[in-house]
Amino acid sequence: MKFIKNSGRLFKQTYEQILQFNIGLHGAAIAFYAIFSTAPLIIILVWLLSMVLGGEMGQARLQQTLYAVVGPGIADSIQSMADSATHSATGLWSSMTAVAALLFGATTLLSQVKHTLNMIWGVRDPAIGKIGHFLWSRFKALLFVGALSLLLLVGLISESILYGMEQVLILLFGVEELFLIQLVSSGANVVLAFVFFLALFRILPDLEVRLRDIAVGALFTALLFMGGKMVVGWYLSGTTLGPAYKTAGSFVVFLIWIYYNVQIVLVGAFFTREYTRLYGEDVVPYWEASLGQDW
Repeated sequence: MKFIKNSGRLFKQTYEQILQFNIGLHGAAIAFYAIFSTAPLIIILVWLLSMVLGGEMGQARLQQTLYAVVGPGIADSIQSMADSATHSATGLWSSMTAVAALLFGATTLLSQVKHTLNMIWGVRDPAIGKIGHFLWSRFKALLFVGALSLLLLVGLISESILYGMEQVLILLFGVEELFLIQLVSSGANVVLAFVFFLALFRILPDLEVRLRDIAVGALFTALLFMGGKMVVGWYLSGTTLGPAYKTAGSFVVFLIWIYYNVQIVLVGAFFTREYTRLYGEDVVPYWEASLGQDW
């Protein structure tokens, strides 16, 4: 196969581009925006899920998903941030202000991720004016929030199906620890991560890329993310950062988790870019924007 034959070149070019880009700096910037955007983003997701599942059910289901994806410690930190942000004043004007602040805060992080992905792909700002570009970035961020909400619903449905299968097998065989169900559950998590990165790389960057090319990069990123999740979780469970920072310990651990996982996402974005350059079709930027000299 052509991919196997040139795989060494693919990984070599990906590594060289990562060194030139300095992903550590951009990862720190995204982690900084996560301080202000995580709580509003979680609140909006809870609100959207609550419209479908009901208030308490939506929040409980999202909490279960966070436990499965990021682990109990990080999930509790995110939930506490969201709970603190929900205690706001009542009244019409304060409610309108709170909604506007939530929308702005939730899209700020995703807008920064979009800007970083554009830099990776070499997409220059389109000639639509600063205000138009700002509104376009926020719109795409909200579009991704909607896609993320649908993905969470699919994840919750699959989780319910797996739970039902587990109960049936336990009833039939009387075994509480079922390797098959655990294997299927792990596979479902990989699929959900794959769809998440597929939506991320498809929606946020300002260019049109063939879906098959994005799918290869999304699968690579999903596998990298699942492996990195175990490594980062092992590191954070053995570190003394939490007790060292006392009351701010969970917040510091959350930022470190964000920082290291952003590196994985950016590595996956570079892999997708180089794969597209070597094996994919031509990419087309939106709004008559231009691409860098690499293309």
